[in-house]
Amino acid sequence: MVYSFPSIAQTWGLSLYTLALVLNYPHYMATIYRAYRTREDLSRYRVATVYVTVLLAAALLAAHLSYRLVPWLVTIYITWSPWHYMGQNFGIAMMFIHRNGVKIDRKDRNTLWAAFVASYLIVFLSLHAGVSDNPFVLSLGLPPYFAELRIPLMVVFAGAGMFVLGKLIRQVGWRLMLAPVTLYVTAFLWSVLPTLLELFKLSRTPQAFYSSGILAVMHCAQYLWITNYYAQQEAKAENKPWQWPKYFAILVVGGIVLFVPGPWITSYVLGRDFSLSGFAFVALINIHHFILDGTVWKFRDKRVRSLLTSTGREAENKVTPMWSTLAQSWRVAGAVAIAMLVGITGLDQIRYYLGSRLTNTSSMAMAADLNPYDSQIQTRLGRAYAAREDRTRMESAFRKAIQTDPDNVEAQNAVARVLLETGRYDEAYIHYKRMFADTEPNAEALMNFGALCQRLGRREEAIESFQRVLKKFPNYAPAHALLAEMRGTYSDSR
Repeated sequence: MVYSFPSIAQTWGLSLYTLALVLNYPHYMATIYRAYRTREDLSRYRVATVYVTVLLAAALLAAHLSYRLVPWLVTIYITWSPWHYMGQNFGIAMMFIHRNGVKIDRKDRNTLWAAFVASYLIVFLSLHAGVSDNPFVLSLGLPPYFAELRIPLMVVFAGAGMFVLGKLIRQVGWRLMLAPVTLYVTAFLWSVLPTLLELFKLSRTPQAFYSSGILAVMHCAQYLWITNYYAQQEAKAENKPWQWPKYFAILVVGGIVLFVPGPWITSYVLGRDFSLSGFAFVALINIHHFILDGTVWKFRDKRVRSLLTSTGREAENKVTPMWSTLAQSWRVAGAVAIAMLVGITGLDQIRYYLGSRLTNTSSMAMAADLNPYDSQIQTRLGRAYAAREDRTRMESAFRKAIQTDPDNVEAQNAVARVLLETGRYDEAYIHYKRMFADTEPNAEALMNFGALCQRLGRREEAIESFQRVLKKFPNYAPAHALLAEMRGTYSDSR
């Protein structure tokens, strides 16, 4: 996701991209490990583990057939993720309340839940009130005054949360309530504080970047802490030795398998756009994770509740993880696959580093050579060549971006401008017609095409193009002026 924010990506992107290998990716694998560990678990959660998985795999295929689905999938992921973070904070807070033997009635539990939900709604309104500043995140376009509702929601968060926690502190003291209070403060830092800083004009971080960037890293670290504890308690319950290095290695390798090979395979084998493929994988793996997580981590499940709220367990019937029964020959093949995976991961890290050096054209060109099926790298490279006034290489880079992503309006417009500036008007006309067939043009494309048609004597097409601009922007003065000029000229000629 950091590719969508180049200025931020240059500063923080590489560190977040590398950190994902040991935090973000393993946290997804932790849920896979939990849900698919035994045949009993696979069958028990089969709606999520089988049917939902097949459905999302079909959605992944559809996204690679039509890139226009990608922003919708990313929007679902970005909108859902803060809810997922909020639910985790609330769930862990309740875990500590029960583990410490604190009695909380249903009314207070629901009031505390309302406080956490209010924190999510604050983020939701930050995302969907007004116009999105990210082409990959679609806003619902709620009226801007809806954003003002964030203020009463802050009051609900503060009032409801402090009322319940204060009541419990008075009952059992600070020591037993320190952990739940910490989770409440965490919800404030993650969801409420960014909006407070924005309202007081002290800071403005794009909500989509915050939700998919550093907030995701903190969530993943928290998640791994809980799942590690659960797996450890599970091993004790089954009277097995706990081997955390082996567990963590499974999570790291499995997490990389989920995210890294897919975009490389689809780009090189199928010729699909690397960045858009990556967005599709990220969005759908997250959506799958949200569904799976909500299925397997239900606190009303007796086993889950007992393992998370107890510090010791009596031995239960032993179970055998499905992958422990693999034949030795498959284990050798697995070792070879892991070695290949490490190589692809290293290449992926190098390519990301080279591609994030925005002022170094040779570095970005090397990244483009490592994977030429990446419209965002090619677009970024085209911008760099434009800054150096190297029109030939700029046009080449933008054309390569269009080949993998015809919906790339920036690249389409850039090629059209080069054609117009170099007097290749017939070629520009053909380019615009192909562009309009592939994607929805913006005002710049429609204005330039209208002016081009006017020059080529295609009066009706010019008028239609200017009218399309005015449908998008009714008060756009240049379109009104050119339209009036054309109609006046036509009237004089009669």
